[in-house]
Amino acid sequence: MPKYICLNCKKEYTSRKKTSKFCSVECRHEYNQIHYNCDCCGKPMIIYRSRYKKLLSGEKHGIYCSKECTDKAHTFKVTNICKNCGKEYKIYRAFGDVQQFCSRECFDNYRKENSKKHEVKCEYCGKIFTTVRDDQRFCSHECYGKAQRNRVTCICDNCGKEFERIKSEVNKRKTHYCSMDCKIQGMFWNQHDLWILRNYYNKISIKEIQDKLSKNWALTAIRRKAQLLGLGKDRLWTDSEIELFKELYPVKPMNEVLSYFPGRTKHSLIHQGRMLGIKSYFYNNRIYTDEEMNYYIENYLTSSDEDMAKKFNRHTPLGIHQKLYGLGYTRPYEIKKDGYTNLKQFVRERLIMWKKDVLEYYNYTCCLTGARSNIIIHHCRGFSILFDETVELLDFKIKDNFKDYTDDELLLFVNKFLELQDYYHAYVCVTESVHKLFHKTYGYGDNTEEQWDEFVNDYRNGKYENIA
Repeated sequence: MPKYICLNCKKEYTSRKKTSKFCSVECRHEYNQIHYNCDCCGKPMIIYRSRYKKLLSGEKHGIYCSKECTDKAHTFKVTNICKNCGKEYKIYRAFGDVQQFCSRECFDNYRKENSKKHEVKCEYCGKIFTTVRDDQRFCSHECYGKAQRNRVTCICDNCGKEFERIKSEVNKRKTHYCSMDCKIQGMFWNQHDLWILRNYYNKISIKEIQDKLSKNWALTAIRRKAQLLGLGKDRLWTDSEIELFKELYPVKPMNEVLSYFPGRTKHSLIHQGRMLGIKSYFYNNRIYTDEEMNYYIENYLTSSDEDMAKKFNRHTPLGIHQKLYGLGYTRPYEIKKDGYTNLKQFVRERLIMWKKDVLEYYNYTCCLTGARSNIIIHHCRGFSILFDETVELLDFKIKDNFKDYTDDELLLFVNKFLELQDYYHAYVCVTESVHKLFHKTYGYGDNTEEQWDEFVNDYRNGKYENIA
């Protein structure tokens, strides 16, 4: 084993550790402990060598025996010499090495004479200024504040004046006004624009009218104003248009029908079809024939929705699925048993849709407080009681491994549980806080309807007023 010299007793010793410095624990403690006198009261004490090293390096200015001596030492004042004027001044010992000037004036004068000045261009206004700081970017606090604002320059849509606005406000609006007066004026048509609209509407294109107007009105706004002024053409359907519409609307797509009526819109055609009681080409092309429905009903158990859709190529797979579901034709599905640890957990998961229907039926309202937030369903007749009754009625065998249950067994148990739950009809809507208060009082599991009646009576009599 290698040999070492103890730092404390200087004896030679052997050790397996490569970093060994002491021959024993006693030598290590003796070496690290130093006898020292308090710098305030002179009281002898023992300190660690690490603290003494900080004193020697200047990191600490004194070592004291107590908090009282420390506070007292910090009130001592020492004499310093000002670095600028050479004047002697008194300062607390704690700041003796930090403060080098007798006053703020001496500090500023020393900084002006000894600091290197350089010219910098303000990043906001572009003004050239001199500074002694290397990181200064703005000439004044005003420029600094303006630079922090996320604003852009806009032009008023009414008076044409330039003004600044927050960038987010610019992006969310198409029109911008410099003041409320301009905004009010911008919402109304002036006499000049009304004169142009009366004299040019139906004579030139709306786009050309838009270029002539003094304000940037949208095309839809121009059409709307013209209709209010009675400048639009007669929108009534003629007998010849109606006859042509009756002939084309049921057999041609909407885009082709629109080409026959250039002055009409898509909504106008749809409205006319409803008024006349005529089904569109789209509706007629999507309606299910007897042949299609017979084929879907006969083959939905053996074919997928995608395969059935390819047969006639007229309906989407989702549309076929929804049509069959609405008629009550659903495919049996395999229950996924992964993630379930026991039968109770499985039954609780199957109550989600039932809970939604109950909450909607009671309009998401607590039966005690009338509140309409954080609403849940409370079983007055406890879930565990209903579960045990279902097991007893079906003589159902509880298995240790959930995956050992067959799909038929699980569906039978869930349906019987729901049937039993609806038979008792012992459930109410309450807030989450009321629900927790009930179970805090009566515990969880095997709760009865008598407990709920007692709780309701006590709640309304103010027993839980301070708790709630």
